[in-house]
Amino acid sequence: MQPIKIFCSYARGSSDDKKYLYELEKHLDPLKRQGQIELWHAHKIVPGADENRETLDQLKQADIILIFVSSDFMSNDYCYDVEGMRAIEMEDAGVAYVRVIRVRHIDLENTPFGCCQALPTNGKFITQYGIKQEAYLDIVQDIKEVVREAYDSRPLRETNRARFNATRNNTLVKTDIPSFTSFKVNRRTDDIKLERHTDDLKRARQTDELKPRKQRRRARIESQLVVNELVEHEFILAPPKKTISKTRRRGRKTVAQNSTRHSTTAALM
Repeated sequence: MQPIKIFCSYARGSSDDKKYLYELEKHLDPLKRQGQIELWHAHKIVPGADENRETLDQLKQADIILIFVSSDFMSNDYCYDVEGMRAIEMEDAGVAYVRVIRVRHIDLENTPFGCCQALPTNGKFITQYGIKQEAYLDIVQDIKEVVREAYDSRPLRETNRARFNATRNNTLVKTDIPSFTSFKVNRRTDDIKLERHTDDLKRARQTDELKPRKQRRRARIESQLVVNELVEHEFILAPPKKTISKTRRRGRKTVAQNSTRHSTTAALM
């Protein structure tokens, strides 16, 4: 049967946390030799490989996730925001089991890891044990029970895993691995949004400036139409003037002069 994959998340730059990780790995060697588990942590990354990408690939395939909590882990952004939060999401989705290993004393009450089952089971930190082997023995006993449970629930968890990965691929932007390319894309997107917003403001401003012009133009056109109607109406109502040709005027003048002469001659006679 395929072994249960255990993913160990810890502060990579902390030599103290690395020491507790290696000690727990020794106590889990019997399960490894029996082929029941396959344990992975950051120090198993092949030289030259992409460290963050390899870590996420192993995290996606994990059945059990062990989080070694300490002050160094909580102050590490990648451990806290990427590995820790992804582990909690996987547990909520029914994909993997999460166990918080209390390494060095730290307050977990107001953190997302406070709701996860913690080891050792008595609430102590490993550093508080006088004989630390007792702490590791308690941790290993709980891990054995989780391994048996993980074998029984594997079909259901694999179904949940496929659904969980599909949901993340469809709805979330891949921001787990920061890259210069994604930064440029996001920056370009922001620039486009700003340009569109600026164009909208310009267009709105131009529209507001054009409204009074259009209103004044419309008023001038309407007033001109009214004047044209009045002038046209005046021309229609005015009676047409009778024009008399020059010839008729001369004829009338000649007739009037002749009649005047005849009246004068008749008076003299």
